[in-house]
Amino acid sequence: MAALASSCRIASSTNTRFATGMKTSFDMLNANAEFAARDKAELGEALVATLFDAYEAQMRTLVDAEAAIEATSNVLQQIPTQWTEYVATELKARFDSEVTKRKRRAEAAGEIRYLEHPEMKKLRQLRRMAEGGGGAAASAADEDEEVQMTQELRSFKCPILQADMQPTGPNRPVIATVCNNKRCVFSYKGATSVYSKKGEKCVITGCDVKVKVSDLKDCHEVAESIRRALQDASDEPPTQSQSVD
Repeated sequence: MAALASSCRIASSTNTRFATGMKTSFDMLNANAEFAARDKAELGEALVATLFDAYEAQMRTLVDAEAAIEATSNVLQQIPTQWTEYVATELKARFDSEVTKRKRRAEAAGEIRYLEHPEMKKLRQLRRMAEGGGGAAASAADEDEEVQMTQELRSFKCPILQADMQPTGPNRPVIATVCNNKRCVFSYKGATSVYSKKGEKCVITGCDVKVKVSDLKDCHEVAESIRRALQDASDEPPTQSQSVD
C-alpha cells in the first residue's frame, strides 16, 4: 500500500511538471501570434492568415494534450484511496480504462472544448486584431457570434427539430458544406425537411448561405462525439434513485 501511494505521488509530480510545461507552450504559441499580428504589414495578409491557421491547429493539439494530462492526474488521485483492492495485474487495465473514459468525456464536448478554452480565446482575439475587422464594433460582433456558436455546440440538439441527434439513422448529424463555419450542423431528418434541391437560406442565425440538399454531408466528427457521450453516459455508476438489476 505504501509503495503504491509513493508511486502515485511520483507520477503525480511528473504530471505537474508536464502541466507547467503546457502553460509555457500556450504562452509561447500566443506570443508568436502576437508577433504575427504586430508584423502584419511586413508579412502580408496571406501569410498571416496561414500562420494563424497553423497556430489554431497547434492550439487544438495543446488543448487535447492538456486534457490527457488532466485525465491522468484525476485517476492517479483515486488510486491510493479507492483502488486498494486491485492486484497489480488488474491495476494497469483499470488505470488505462479510467483514463480513456475521462479523455472521451472531454472529446465528447466536440468543438466546444476548443472554443471555450481561455488560451484559444486569446488566440482568436489576436486573429481578429490581425485581420483588422473594422474596430471595436466588429470585434464585439465577432465575439457575439462566437458566444452563439459555443451555445449551439453545447448540446447535440438539431437546431431545426430541437430534438437530440443520434450517431446513426435519420437523426444522424449532417453538415452544410457550403457554410463557412462548423456550426451549421443538423439532423438529416431536420435538414431534409427544410432544404430543397433548389436551395434555401441556411436557418442558422448569422449565416446567409444558400443550402441545397446536395450540400449536406454526414458529419462524422459530431457523430463520434455523440457516440462517445452516449457510451460514457451508459458507463456512469447508478445514482441513489437508480437500481441495477
